[in-house]
Amino acid sequence: LRPPSVSLPATALIKGDSRSLSSAAASLIAITSRDQIMQDLALAYPDYGWASNMGYGTKAHQAGLDQFGLTPHHRHSFKPIRRYLDAGD
Repeated sequence: LRPPSVSLPATALIKGDSRSLSSAAASLIAITSRDQIMQDLALAYPDYGWASNMGYGTKAHQAGLDQFGLTPHHRHSFKPIRRYLDAGD
């Protein structure tokens, strides 16, 4: 699916990494970039376990959320984060 904010023509490729070298390269760059961002967040916010879970919810990350709340880096659009946002209402 093309995001609604993208007005340029686009084609979704199922299993694009195995069908397109450009897609595979972009995927590697995205993963490497994301991993570096998570390592940087782990240094800034050591109580959330970001270095080991790379953004996926683990028990350690949930414990950090329960104890310390959200950081400016938590995605408000992510469904599991809604309970923390709704609790503040």
